[in-house]
Amino acid sequence: MRLMMFSKVVPLMVFIGFISIGCKSSKENAALTKIPTSVNNAGVGGNGNTGGDNSNPLGPGNPGDNGGNSGGTDIGGNPVEPLSIPENYREERNVFASVHFDYDSAELRPGDMGLITQVAEHLMQNPAHMLLVEGHCDERGTEEYNLSLGERRALSVAEELAKLGVTVSRLGTQSFGEKVPVSDSNSKESLAKNRRGEFVLFMPMTGVVELPQK
Repeated sequence: MRLMMFSKVVPLMVFIGFISIGCKSSKENAALTKIPTSVNNAGVGGNGNTGGDNSNPLGPGNPGDNGGNSGGTDIGGNPVEPLSIPENYREERNVFASVHFDYDSAELRPGDMGLITQVAEHLMQNPAHMLLVEGHCDERGTEEYNLSLGERRALSVAEELAKLGVTVSRLGTQSFGEKVPVSDSNSKESLAKNRRGEFVLFMPMTGVVELPQK
């Protein structure tokens, strides 16, 4: 009698365990944002699929080093190639102030246009200089989603620089998504600081250039 009950209980337990595993897998997958395999170039600059830190997925940029996205899609119809920096160039960070983005948006804010104009003026006055625009996000949303969003944000900045007269071949973009926050706090102010575009200037080691003050 006990043997018969045991033979009925064991298959039932196995069946219940199988269903539980399947449900867990389904719930985990449901939390992931599906990223399209192609990018709608019309969305560059916030005119199409504007990005965010949590919803409407964007197409990813080109995979680059350090887990980010490098290269991007296009700027004003011109393809963005990864920057090829000469060996005799040095990297300068924190020369220009960062631009910032609203939540779930890759659209440039009117208040940041002056900062971008300053960057463009410097590049046009120093034709040997090159620039990398980094896109960053706050921690909300999936990692894949935020990498895509960060690339779109970087592209929107680079496109505006091109409109102001900077040659596209001197510009590059890279997305770090949520990986490099300036603040680890989850306060509203900290999240806003992390939604940003940063400028990395590359310039020859020789010669003296007066860098702008932030």
